[in-house]
Amino acid sequence: MGLTPGTRLGPYEITSAIGAGGMGEVYRARDTRLDRTVAIKVLPTALATDQQFRDRFDREARALSGLDHPHICALYDVGDHQGTAFLVMPLLDGQTLAARLERGPLRLADALTIGAQIADALDKAHRAGIVHRDLKPGNVMLTKSGAKLLDFGLSKGSVAVLSSGASVATVQENLTGQGAILGTLQYMAPEQLEGREADARTDIFALGAVLYEAISGKKAFEGKSHASLIAAILEREPPPVSAAQPVTPPALDRLIRKCLAKDPDDRWQTARDLRDELQWIAAAPPSAPDVGQVSGVAGRGPLLPWLLTSAGLAVAVAALVLARSGVLAPRLEQPDAMIATYDLPSGLSFGLPDSGVGRFAISPDGRRLAFSAQDGGGGRRVWVRRLDSQNADPVAGTDGALGVFWSGDSRFIAFEVNGKMKRVDLVGGIPVPLTEAATLYGRTRGAWNKDDTVLFGTPSGLMRVTGSGGKPVQVTKLDTGAGESAHGGPAFLPDGRRFVFAAAFAMNQPRGIFLGSLDDPKVTLILPDVASAAYANGRLLFMRGTTLVAQRFDADRGALEGEPSTIADNVQIGGGRVGAFSVSEAGVLAYVQTGGRDLRSRLQIVDRTGAVTAQIGDAADQISVRLSPDGTRASASILEGAQGTRDLWIYDLRRGVRVRLTSDPGEEIQSVWSPDGSEIAYSAARTRSLDVFRRSSSGVGPASVVLEAGAFNKYVTDWSRDGRLLYFSGISGSPTVQDIWMIPLQGAASPLPLVQTKYAETNGRFSPNGRWVAFASNDGGRPDIYVTPSTPGGPRLLVSTSGGNDPCWRRDGKELFYVSPDRKLMAVDVRLDGALPEFGTPHALFDLHARGGDYIGFYAGPPFDAMPDGKHFLINALPETSGPPSITIVANWPSLLKR
Repeated sequence: MGLTPGTRLGPYEITSAIGAGGMGEVYRARDTRLDRTVAIKVLPTALATDQQFRDRFDREARALSGLDHPHICALYDVGDHQGTAFLVMPLLDGQTLAARLERGPLRLADALTIGAQIADALDKAHRAGIVHRDLKPGNVMLTKSGAKLLDFGLSKGSVAVLSSGASVATVQENLTGQGAILGTLQYMAPEQLEGREADARTDIFALGAVLYEAISGKKAFEGKSHASLIAAILEREPPPVSAAQPVTPPALDRLIRKCLAKDPDDRWQTARDLRDELQWIAAAPPSAPDVGQVSGVAGRGPLLPWLLTSAGLAVAVAALVLARSGVLAPRLEQPDAMIATYDLPSGLSFGLPDSGVGRFAISPDGRRLAFSAQDGGGGRRVWVRRLDSQNADPVAGTDGALGVFWSGDSRFIAFEVNGKMKRVDLVGGIPVPLTEAATLYGRTRGAWNKDDTVLFGTPSGLMRVTGSGGKPVQVTKLDTGAGESAHGGPAFLPDGRRFVFAAAFAMNQPRGIFLGSLDDPKVTLILPDVASAAYANGRLLFMRGTTLVAQRFDADRGALEGEPSTIADNVQIGGGRVGAFSVSEAGVLAYVQTGGRDLRSRLQIVDRTGAVTAQIGDAADQISVRLSPDGTRASASILEGAQGTRDLWIYDLRRGVRVRLTSDPGEEIQSVWSPDGSEIAYSAARTRSLDVFRRSSSGVGPASVVLEAGAFNKYVTDWSRDGRLLYFSGISGSPTVQDIWMIPLQGAASPLPLVQTKYAETNGRFSPNGRWVAFASNDGGRPDIYVTPSTPGGPRLLVSTSGGNDPCWRRDGKELFYVSPDRKLMAVDVRLDGALPEFGTPHALFDLHARGGDYIGFYAGPPFDAMPDGKHFLINALPETSGPPSITIVANWPSLLKR
């Protein structure tokens, strides 16, 4: 490795070495212009004079520059510094597939997901006329956002093979070396070895070899020498992958054999066809048992889930419940775990952005599934499906319901709607209130024991009421000295008095799982750095990243035992790392997996019909997008995997690039621009909650504190046109109600309330003339848009007719825009020249598939902003998806943990 820390390559400063191979050296570096960490691949000076290597290095740059795909490592920059050629790429947080396979084969579901992602990446490259030619496990990086295809240094449409005397195919780190066949021998197709033309089917052969190894743990072709290895590739068929993994579906065995066909005409002809086939196999329920592996933190061990149809699952659940209840003979053996998937009825979805988290629950008796879902028109209600039936039925009176949970006797369902918690009797009756209190943190799961005590979370701690409703009683109190901001997600233990619950720091970063009691205010930490947990069948279930695990838990002693075991990977998580799963003592578990969906958003400029006129920058996990006053820049809060926190970035909309504004260890969320665009005010978590700061939009100079008081979140929403006031939404009076406040920016004046009621008022935005403020309030039982004077005490004028949120004025004040409950961008004509504003009838402009609005535990900012011309909008657009994920239902899930 030739470069030392501190070496500069143009604006890039080397910080450490990462690895080296025959084709280049890779370093970690800092981009001094944008203050970000990158990876730099360097062509050593000794090779830069060799035209063959120079051409291959340049070829990689050209290949990457034309490929924009979520599963291909992007190219940031290229350069040449004093004879040293280099490429600049993202520094990926993860490990190569080769490194992962050193620990053994992948779980079948993981191999199928990774294979489909790489096939999709190859399809993108092939359609651009690029053949990779060196696909191998070492060139596949596994990251939190999925697999990434690396190293296009050998890409082109044909292969130059060396003389027959050449025998070395790879060098150190499995990178192709000088004097070698171009490619890595064990993954090369016969036509490469014979010097024939390489095409897309050559990469398909290599992907087949990679899949074979990922699933079986063995290489498809092996030999004691290079000569015998080449002979194996040219002449012999590898054993079926099912010989190493007997539960491999026959369709997958066939798929891999077709990839590895000697004649390219006998292989899959396109990577897209291969991707579709992999996705089909992953979605189809196998008819044979799937022996997986307990991996990750759990170590290794066998799992034996039997994958059945929904009808078979219903029989299994019924048998399991009857056996537990004593209806069947006690000598009846319980079945092995039985797994099925349930797709929501046609036209229904969990909804974005938090999707399935907190939206479904298995009844304690294990017989029914309740879920909150929305239809195509945006209407949301609770549905119930018996597990011995294919049908789901809506529950009357539950319109607008969010999180759901069951009573201990499985007769009632509790749900949250418009800041209130209600219950409904499934035997018959209408919903009745349990409490007026909003469950802002605990909506993901409440708890209801068989003694008719309901436990739920609020930002001030856990509260309890009886199942018939009443005044909430405080059960736990926040440890503000430790920085706690909320308690939630309770789950009762078998005695019905003690419970486990989650405590969170500011911005819902998990502190851990605690043990509490209805009879004692003292709580005990039992599991740090975990966001949600549930107890069933003698075990605590919780999330480790996106992996659902279970660990033995002695309920009498309140102590964990042994080591956690993996139940499922790629389980969906929402804000605060809360997992999408539910479990019952009857031995039934339900969870939702991500399915590889990419929910990162990308900025778009659209016209009044929703047609895209410009794409801005790359996709990112970004929220809170706001335009500068002149419409040339935008601020956004972006989450980066390396840091694990959100920072503010500034987009240059004309050039389509972004630069970092903040790099603090805390969270920067909401942001607004000063009237002249020279400053940005923002909400940031430095200690226990979101406080308000300001700094130059150029990034020059430190940030200064505007308001740092009270252990509650303050969401800055606008800056007055005269520059004297900031507006923010924050909590006051009741711990669960938000009001709109004004912060004078001159002097030491305290914040002043503008709109303060027992309801939630949010998202205040100044009118262009500064006389009025538009905001959202739920005082009518749902969020609606109102307008009030910009000084306290004036009238409140209703604007929306069917609900709405996230108001935004047109720059000339002649229209007001907002988001309807069914996610349409609405427009209302406005006249501001009279004593009071006059409003027209709201009308829809287009469907808004964008990220923003409410997110578990915090406000994710508006999904759009209006451009100064009044004819275009900046949208924080989400990618199109193939529909909602399925719910996986497991009967007798503890048998998954048999060793």
